[in-house]
Amino acid sequence: MSSTATYAESRAPSSQIEHRLRPLIEPKSAALVGASPRDETIGHLTLRAMMQAAYADRLYPVNPKYEEIEGLKCYPDLASLPEPVDMALINLASPRVEAAFEEAVAAGVRSVLLFDPLHIEGEEKDDTIVTRLRKRAKETGVPVCGGNCAGIFDFNTRSFSSFFLVPTTPAGGISLIAHSGMMLVWTRSDPRYRFDVALHVGQEVGVTQDEFLDYMVDRPTTKVITMFVEGVRNPEGMDRALKKALAAGKPVVVCMVGRTRRGAALSVTHTGATVADGDLARAYFESRGAVVVETLDDMYNTALLLEQGRRATADGAAYVLDSGGCRGLLVDRAEALGVKLATLTDETAERLKSQVPSMLVPVNPFDGAGPVDENYANVFEIGYKEIEKDPNVGMIGIEFHFNDRFNPRVGAVEAMLNAWEVSTKPFYYFTSITPLPNEGLGNRLADLGIPAIDGQDNALRVAKWFMRSQNLRDAALARASERDARFTLTKSQTDALAGSGAISEADSLSLLAELGLPTVRSQTATGREEITRAAADIGYPVVLKAEVEGLHHKTEAQGVALGIRDEAALVAAHEKMSANGLGEKRIVQSFVTEGVEFSLGMLVDPDLGAFVTLSGGGRNVELFRERVILPAGHSLADARAAVANDAVARLLRGARGFVPDPEALAVALHRFGSIAEAIAPYVREVDINPVVVNASGAVAVDALIVRT
Repeated sequence: MSSTATYAESRAPSSQIEHRLRPLIEPKSAALVGASPRDETIGHLTLRAMMQAAYADRLYPVNPKYEEIEGLKCYPDLASLPEPVDMALINLASPRVEAAFEEAVAAGVRSVLLFDPLHIEGEEKDDTIVTRLRKRAKETGVPVCGGNCAGIFDFNTRSFSSFFLVPTTPAGGISLIAHSGMMLVWTRSDPRYRFDVALHVGQEVGVTQDEFLDYMVDRPTTKVITMFVEGVRNPEGMDRALKKALAAGKPVVVCMVGRTRRGAALSVTHTGATVADGDLARAYFESRGAVVVETLDDMYNTALLLEQGRRATADGAAYVLDSGGCRGLLVDRAEALGVKLATLTDETAERLKSQVPSMLVPVNPFDGAGPVDENYANVFEIGYKEIEKDPNVGMIGIEFHFNDRFNPRVGAVEAMLNAWEVSTKPFYYFTSITPLPNEGLGNRLADLGIPAIDGQDNALRVAKWFMRSQNLRDAALARASERDARFTLTKSQTDALAGSGAISEADSLSLLAELGLPTVRSQTATGREEITRAAADIGYPVVLKAEVEGLHHKTEAQGVALGIRDEAALVAAHEKMSANGLGEKRIVQSFVTEGVEFSLGMLVDPDLGAFVTLSGGGRNVELFRERVILPAGHSLADARAAVANDAVARLLRGARGFVPDPEALAVALHRFGSIAEAIAPYVREVDINPVVVNASGAVAVDALIVRT
């Protein structure tokens, strides 16, 4: 894009792409079934809105009660229209919707949008209007958006199909696919946010969120895709669409709701009890290159910065402000939010020092507020340009106190725009508080493609999410090119996994060892004589564990004795367990004398697939909830990145007297991911706790496999 052209001028018109959803989103002709002349009714509001759309010259109200509405000829039914329309918007109550849909199919309508929240009192659970319409949509191949749909806004083609007032904001490159209709209201609330398409999927009767995503990837006017997600109805389709977006270089930003621990009460293992459903959904999206943010501000602001199409060449952010106090607060908030501030090179610091007043310290963040004289704005421009080109700086945020009610007239805006002319990195303006009356400046900057972000925290968070989006896409692309070959299970292994319920610890460890996971040496023995022979064979010191059917967490039942060094101690431990009602069957294991304890887990979501977790192990597994979640079948590079995660690295660094081997942990995690992918059809959850990591490697000490 030329730096002299405005961002709006550089946008290409929609190309009327050939896609199944084109008639729904970019209709050239439309009918409104249930149009009404009565003020403030949905049928009237919708007609007035549709009359402002690009297809208005081929808009047909349908209602047998009227001959004309708002100067337009009104038709008694869809069969009477002068042409088969691209889209029929059905504004009728649920009991009348099915007949209207069949009428639309018979009339050759190419797509349907349903307003009504589809529900008929007294219907059987397995035979509802939603299930019937879903079946008919599939049979007929007609794309159906809704029910309970608030509408579709196509800003670039000016195709508006909704009861909301037509937006007046300019078109942009952000597309929004939402499970909440309120998102459409916000697309017209702030001119800084420029949309290509914004739509509400409603009940997903005929078109699910993933198919809309697939369509947006094909649109040349869509540069970044945002999704407000309440659930994934079609995981396989979503998987394909996310991979398509990744290959096309179109970032996807997701804001999710619903992160409860739905399955915790039903979980046998620690893993299942401590991982929330939302954690799995996040791992699902992020393993495919989509970034999952936390708030709506995060979603929209991150999309704005990604829409620039620029790449951060380093992972540190830089900020230039006109307040020492705000600079100090920004440093504090960056640490609290986990945002990396770039360290300026000595060369940059020297160049700054030689060009700015001596009272200004050449560091990041840079406070450029020096003497208020004729050189004031020039100091900022020098700061912007020198800092932006520092090799340690990945992106730059610029703050100065200017708004629609306060203009200090010191040339701050012009200085920033001069820096923008020569910049190549992600670049944005921000204010330290929110909200400010900054629509005028925000609009001006939006025309140029410069995000204007309200609030210091948002300015820091956008840097974090931008970098995470870039890193996730890089990792997903690398994973696609480095995919390991899947291994297959033998018949004896599938036989062991057949059935339901938990497999014993001994059998779980044995199966995992057979599948290639490093495990401690173990033997199962019953009675004093067998136990002492097993211990002699393994070699002291040993661990003794009670093996009781249904007893999954042995420590709480006093069914574990560690570091047994001779036969007398072994027999005493065995007899104590027997006296506590733990029977005569035992597991004898070699004792791992030192190491950092981790936990590996596996969970299978019925919709999203299999995932593995890495977290602290031993007795701390439920106290330290920080964990890394990866999809089953992840790459070795993914496993190494997981081991480098802050929480995991802290545990490794905390070892005293020895140096644990992080590569051994990464290799074990990678192998477990391959195992998890292979056993996923047979297994609900797996808990391997602890995995002991020391200088000699990583070894699984305890395991529990729960079959489906």
